[in-house]
This record gives sequence, C-alpha cells and structure tokens, in this order.
Amino acid sequence: MDMAASPSPLFRPVGIIATGVSVVQGVLWSVAALIAILANVCVFPSSINGFQFFFAIYVQGDKCFNATGTIGGIILPETMTSTEFLIWAILFLILNLAWLLASSFLLADLIQNTMKHTLILLYVWIGVTTLVSSLDLAATIRFGIDYGILNTEYLFPYSAVPATLMSLSARGFVLFVFNIAALAYLSMQAYQLHQKSAKTRRRLSRQTSFESFFKEYPYQTSQRHINGFEASPSSWTLQSPMVGTSPREPWNFDKPVRSVSQTVGDSGIEVHRDPRITGPDARNSPRIVGPNAHNSPRSVSVNPRYDPRNVAADTRQDPRIAIANPRHNPRSAKPRVQI
Repeated sequence: MDMAASPSPLFRPVGIIATGVSVVQGVLWSVAALIAILANVCVFPSSINGFQFFFAIYVQGDKCFNATGTIGGIILPETMTSTEFLIWAILFLILNLAWLLASSFLLADLIQNTMKHTLILLYVWIGVTTLVSSLDLAATIRFGIDYGILNTEYLFPYSAVPATLMSLSARGFVLFVFNIAALAYLSMQAYQLHQKSAKTRRRLSRQTSFESFFKEYPYQTSQRHINGFEASPSSWTLQSPMVGTSPREPWNFDKPVRSVSQTVGDSGIEVHRDPRITGPDARNSPRIVGPNAHNSPRSVSVNPRYDPRNVAADTRQDPRIAIANPRHNPRSAKPRVQI
C-alpha cells in the first residue's frame, strides 16, 4: 500500500504524533506500574512519616510492617486491598508494554513511509489502545471510589494516595482525552484504508482471473492451417486479418504471392511453399500464366490477381479470366471457368 492509497494527507503526520506520544506514555506508565509492583511486594523500605506512610498503608497493607489499621485513633474504612492493587498494577504493566510495542512498530512504518503493513499495524494499535484506555477509565473510577470514601471520613492526608493514583490512571486527564481523540481519528482512517484496499483486491482479482484464463486456454494460431484455401491465399484472409494480431504493413496488391500455402501466425499471414508442388516455383512457372493456369498439373490454381505477369490482374474487371475471385463474384461461391 503506497501513500497514494492513504485516505487523507493528515493521516501520516497525525499518526506519527499519536504513536510517538503513545511510545512515551508506554515507557513512563510501564515504569510506574513496575515500581508499584515492587512497592507492593515490600522491595522498597517503608517510612512512618508523611505521604510514604499513607502510601504504604494503602498499597502494602500489613505485609511489610505491623499496621494497626488506625491513624490517630481513627479506624480506617474499607478500601482497596493490597492484593487488588497488585492485580491492577500487573494489568497496567502488561497492557502498557503491549502498547509500547504496537506504537513502536506503527511509528517505524509511518516514518519509513513504506506503507506495506500499515493497515495491519494500525489494527493492532487500535485494539491495544482501546484496551489501555478502557483500563485507564476503570482504574480511574476504582481509585475515585476510594478517594470519595476517605474524603467523606475526613481523612484528607490519607485520601491523597488514591487521589494521586486516580490522576495517574487518567494520565493527567489531558493525555486520556488525547488518546481517545487519536483513537477515533485513526479508526476512521483505518476504515477508509480498508475500503480502498478491498476495492484494490477486487480489481487485482479480476485481472488475475483474466490472465489465468488466457494462460489456461491460449489462442493457438501460430500453426493453424486453413484447409479450404490450400491453393492460394484468399482475398478475405489477406485483407481481413484476425482480431488480436499485431499490425502488419499496408497491403500491396502488386506484390506477387510467394507460395501457395499459408498459415495464420501472431504477426499476420505467413506464406509457405506447398511441399506437394514439384518443379520450379509456381509463381515463376510459365505454365500457370494465362487463363489456363488452373489446368497446370504441377500446381494448384494461383490467383492471377497477384501475378505481376498477368495483364488482367483484377479479376473483378476482366470477365474472361478463367479463375474468378469468389469474394468479388456475387453469382458464384466457387471458382468457375468461363469460356
């Protein structure tokens, strides 16, 4: 698929920008998800001061230290467990890595401007981006629920943790809107590319079917022999070549016939000498000159119209010629002798 088949001149620049931003997001959010997983399994040391303490309670639970479940004598409400948080972090890591790969391949194809596998890579990118955006929306809602619960209980410092995670899941809200807009635009472009490629495939299929038909049933005319015109080339054959043959030189009716047998070839009429004729060439034989040429046992009837030595070469104007051209004689379908 070349750029001539692209549905819009903005397709390539918009695609490069969208996939470039997707690559950056894939790297950053994959790293963030990996850090969240490591924090959940107690790789990083926990602190009892400030934001880290609230983050440890929300993310790690009681796996890394003995948490009492209270802050300043206030019992913490039921929020997301550390196991549930780990599942969300793993999903973010997997989908963002897949998004990073899909965006990288599509970006490389658009930059190289080859457009060979653009439609397939675009389908993959659209599918992965849809999954990532769906996960972002679901995680934003889930962390938003926890933020609402903690905010209602007047635990403002503790509610900062789910609020931060909600903003990260929504990608700052600006990138989330950008991803949705890019997804919608490239989806429409992919649909138009699919329609054009389908029309191209149908056209190529028709051309291939015609070519395969002619390859399977070739028109064999190179050695075809016309049995009804063994004596000499007929006027109809000489003046009306078969359809599909290559152009010939203009007809010269003063040019003599070189032999008495013919075959129809790809380049026109090919004249060959009849092996049954013995002796000199029928054209040069003195016995075939004149109205009694058809009585010569050494040759078959030669059309006197093509004999330069015959004075009355045009049989249509001389009724005395023994061999009349059937094509120009409406009263006879066969050569007749007039005495």
